[in-house]
Amino acid sequence: MKAHIESPSLSGETLDSPKTLHIRCGSDIKHGLELAGFCGQFLEFSDPFCQGPIADLPPDELIPLRSKFIAQAYQLELNDALARGRQAYDGLAVCLLPDSPWQKIVLWFEHDSYDQLILAYLLSRFYRHQQAFPEFTLPLEMICVDQVPGVEDFIGLGQLTPELLRYLWLHNKAPVTTEQLVLGEKVWLALCAYDSAEDLESLEQLAFSPKPLAIPMMAQALRRHLQEQPDPETGLRLTELLTLELLTEYEGLTAGRLFGRYMSEKEPLPWLGDLMYWYILRQMAECPEPLITIGSSQPDEGGRSGDNDKTGDNDKTGDEHWPKYPVQITEAGRRCLSL
Repeated sequence: MKAHIESPSLSGETLDSPKTLHIRCGSDIKHGLELAGFCGQFLEFSDPFCQGPIADLPPDELIPLRSKFIAQAYQLELNDALARGRQAYDGLAVCLLPDSPWQKIVLWFEHDSYDQLILAYLLSRFYRHQQAFPEFTLPLEMICVDQVPGVEDFIGLGQLTPELLRYLWLHNKAPVTTEQLVLGEKVWLALCAYDSAEDLESLEQLAFSPKPLAIPMMAQALRRHLQEQPDPETGLRLTELLTLELLTEYEGLTAGRLFGRYMSEKEPLPWLGDLMYWYILRQMAECPEPLITIGSSQPDEGGRSGDNDKTGDNDKTGDEHWPKYPVQITEAGRRCLSL
């Protein structure tokens, strides 16, 4: 199997061209694509729609809404968040211009809710553009996987070697269908309606559809996203519940090690980046009846455990020492677990 997977790197297969644009919801495969021999350009579009407010707004209104949340949640400077948002959304807008420099666009995504919600937004944008300007539509292709041959415990594309990225290009890349574009539009509108509480049913209907969706893994991602709504009985979101369970199973965990164990032992469909998890921990500690306490730094502890690039450059945090802070469950947290 290993020889079979690595064989594309030795073949004469044509990959991309300088006028190919690779779009990914993070920078985790950018270097790998370069090592694999890809020569196209790379656009990171990593607005984490799985957290914070969303709305069906034009980019010039959506960017400030999202940037304000991102800056507050991930402890970033607002100007930095705005600049980063504009760079991503402007890069996407270039794809939709009549004189776009790109001859082909390839979307690289995996199966978790972080990826799939961003994918839904992108497909919605391309769908609307196609409806308005069918004569300007560029070839749009997609690599969207939930497993890779020979890779055990596949979590995301960032795990893959350059040879495996080439393998996916040769064996998993396919044109985006009209049905997939329509699905992106439906999912995006349902997400926005659910977030505003205007329509709670459309998203659930997509998540629990008896028929396979045009992107089959989208349904599982939506179901996981819905589990981040507070439980009617305990008030806990699934991430909060699993975190509290870990804190009863292990003593002396720092935030970084808690994140590592959460990702490796508890999360059924890993979707969180480290800053996203730190935001959740702070919410749990700062709510009216704190579920956890977060202590001061422990210098002897190592750095983050289970790092990933779900929100791009994770080093730009307002509190770089957070992985070393000890975390403990409170009595209120224990009561929630007993409900």
